Amino acid sequence: MIFDLIKKNKTLKELLIGIGVFMILVEILLLIFTKDRVYNSIGLIVGGVTSFICAIHMAWGIDIAVMLDEKSSIAITRKYTVIRYLIMCMVLVAIGVTDIGSPVTLIIGFMALKMGAYLNPIIHRIIIKIFGGDNIQ
Repeated sequence: MIFDLIKKNKTLKELLIGIGVFMILVEILLLIFTKDRVYNSIGLIVGGVTSFICAIHMAWGIDIAVMLDEKSSIAITRKYTVIRYLIMCMVLVAIGVTDIGSPVTLIIGFMALKMGAYLNPIIHRIIIKIFGGDNIQ
């Protein structure tokens, strides 16, 4: 089901690529400039994985919401938004309590979702140049 959603949704693919690109860039910076590399990397990776999950959940919720009437669509969109926020809060609390990874880099990993959205138009243009047209497999 998840792979079908990713396969048919070009915007989601581009968003996930943007999240991945941002995560790689930040990870490189962490490896160069921080002393406690593993601690910071764990926080970033957990935040990035959470961003991936939230992006897929968001696309899934939008697919459901567009098939409903206006009132139901608003209600289900709010419900899924609250679920995503709760997931992010639970992950933040879990990292903070267990001290497995850095909460600061965890939040940077959460922000990868936002940065992936900002990078989406650039990635779309690059994909069009590489693959020619709107065909990404």
